[in-house]
Amino acid sequence: MILHVTDKTNGGVRCADLLYAFSTVPRDLNFIDHRMDSETAPMVVLDQNLLQNTNAEISFSSGHRPKPDAFELFKGSPWTILSRAFVKHCVVAPDNLPRTLLMYFSNALNPMEFYFQTVMANSAHFKNSAVNHTFRIAVPDAAPPHRSRYDAVVSSGAAFAGRFGDDGDEALLQRIDEELLRRPLDGVTPGQWCAGSDEQAAGEECSVGGDIDVVRQGEAGQRLASLMAGLVG
Repeated sequence: MILHVTDKTNGGVRCADLLYAFSTVPRDLNFIDHRMDSETAPMVVLDQNLLQNTNAEISFSSGHRPKPDAFELFKGSPWTILSRAFVKHCVVAPDNLPRTLLMYFSNALNPMEFYFQTVMANSAHFKNSAVNHTFRIAVPDAAPPHRSRYDAVVSSGAAFAGRFGDDGDEALLQRIDEELLRRPLDGVTPGQWCAGSDEQAAGEECSVGGDIDVVRQGEAGQRLASLMAGLVG
């Protein structure tokens, strides 16, 4: 497990381990949870807060728009890891599908659960680059039987975790810092970028620079690379 807490709602990964793991697979892959949504079309909503300086609730339309026949709808987790080529395709694609879908989902309730999934699944060039995984675990609200929430997160093998509460998860976040990242209180995560290890341990700024191009993975990076190899292979 290579959790790296970046804020109080989500955890990210230690950079060296993540860079190593992704260096072992093709660069054009897109890790995106997706499945066909053949039953329902996204409900049309109106968010007045986008147009006015208010704090109004979202308004729902009374009816449902018909399902499109120009493309197939897909949905999934809003947490994705996308390749540069695919993101560029969404912005400057020669065909109009990404822009058409942008308008189609602009008044949907949860567009991030539909947009990238639908663009990818309907693209002949990119649909075979999708890996149906997000490397993310939802932190359980309560401890599973016979083990702690920390053990549940660590044993999942995920690279990311969230969401964390504002106050109740402070102890869990602190344990992740101490035992997984070995990051001191108010300090930074150790790495080859800084040669002053004592300064890192003390939480001070680095005065002796290291080699920022060195990627030295740990056991967590090797485990994530093995997971990726199994998914890609």
